[in-house]
Amino acid sequence: MIGLNGDRYFSDEYLPSAYNDIRENWGIFRKAQQAKGSLAWDTNYSVSSFEKKDVVLTAGRSIIDPKTNEKLGYVMIDVKDMSFASLYKPSEVNAKEQFYLLDKQGYLVTSVPSVNESADAVDLAALDRTLSGDSGFMDITWKDKPSILSYYTSDDAEFKLLSIIPLKTVEQQDNLIFNLTWNFALIGIIISAWLAYYLSKTVTRPLYKLMFLMNEVEKGNLNIRFSSKYNDDIGIFGLRFNRMLSRLKSLLQDSYEKQLRLQESEIKALRAQINPHFLYNTLETVNWLARLNGSSDISKIVVSLGDILRYSIRKGNNMVTVKEDLKQLQNYLTIQEFRYRDKFTSQVDIDEEVMERLIPALIIQPLVENAIVHGMESKTEEGTIHIRLRAEASGMQILIEDDGVGVDPETFALISADMVEATSFETLGIGIENVRRRLYLSYGEHFTWSLSTEPGKGTRIEIFIPDHVKEGNSYA
Repeated sequence: MIGLNGDRYFSDEYLPSAYNDIRENWGIFRKAQQAKGSLAWDTNYSVSSFEKKDVVLTAGRSIIDPKTNEKLGYVMIDVKDMSFASLYKPSEVNAKEQFYLLDKQGYLVTSVPSVNESADAVDLAALDRTLSGDSGFMDITWKDKPSILSYYTSDDAEFKLLSIIPLKTVEQQDNLIFNLTWNFALIGIIISAWLAYYLSKTVTRPLYKLMFLMNEVEKGNLNIRFSSKYNDDIGIFGLRFNRMLSRLKSLLQDSYEKQLRLQESEIKALRAQINPHFLYNTLETVNWLARLNGSSDISKIVVSLGDILRYSIRKGNNMVTVKEDLKQLQNYLTIQEFRYRDKFTSQVDIDEEVMERLIPALIIQPLVENAIVHGMESKTEEGTIHIRLRAEASGMQILIEDDGVGVDPETFALISADMVEATSFETLGIGIENVRRRLYLSYGEHFTWSLSTEPGKGTRIEIFIPDHVKEGNSYA
């Protein structure tokens, strides 16, 4: 403690010569005066009992009378180099690293480990660059070895902390980090491989099981099922596989039963062939007896009936030419005109170009029968049935028109409801319903059907059928 009145108080054996006189415009005195009671730092030189100069770190401040605010003197604390060295305990990593604490002039305050260079400027080629910068690092040669120097400036710009470490030490640390990185990477690869194996085992094993089951299905075994305790994609796929097998087994069973029924029907049909042949022979006998007795009308009816019977139960394609179907219609009209003598007459008007077009067999005859039964039977005077077939650009028009008794409004409303709902034509009888169903099977939604009637004036049925017919789910 240094008083302005000349008093001196010190803890060492001797008072350093730098404190003999108070020079307020120099060094630590000037900084302490400018700090106005706050702590100030500076490097200073103290003299020990052996007159050996040491660079010390000095902390100083002014002593102010709190009552009068008058400056009474200064308090100075010198921290020697050995005090810093005793606080530093190098670790294994930085044992080869050198630290320097410099003042702003480049003089050494302390170093760790101590290099006995106190009171001397540090001999570094990069010292000027270090002192002029705030912080950074650079490559230098230190003790004939490539090294890295890093430096940092204190907040008050009074001191520089330098660190010098040999490049080889850094490389050793890099190698250590590199080895640690590779070790962690290797561990990660091992863990990833184990996870990949585990996941592939949980995924591929069910897939192999499914493949095995599929091979069994190919061999005809439909009783197998896939079982899984997981609800993942494989489990859902297995569930769908089981449903497919159940559906396939059901379809095969249905197909087998249908095949059995078909075989039974064929057997019954073979057995029933005896009856048509017997009927044909009987009708032929009646025909010859009628001719021998001069009954040409009976012979004509029998021949027409035989032709109709053969045409109705014939085998082969369901599609016939218009010419063939009209021939059987004429046989039917021949029989009905004998039965309903003087009840009606028929007029057939056919475009020649439609004669070779294909239509479903027995399409026109049920419509004419409907006109006779529902239009002519209850009519008192003679009526007329018009049958017209007209060629059109993309198909053919069939028109059946009579001047019979017609249909009452209530019945016609029921018929119209059946047509709109595309259900059945039971109101007009089985024949009309059969025609409508067979047209739908042959042409799908591509045919049109219209019916109009007026009580006491007759009924008109108009059908348009296209040139193509339905084959499976397509049209040809």
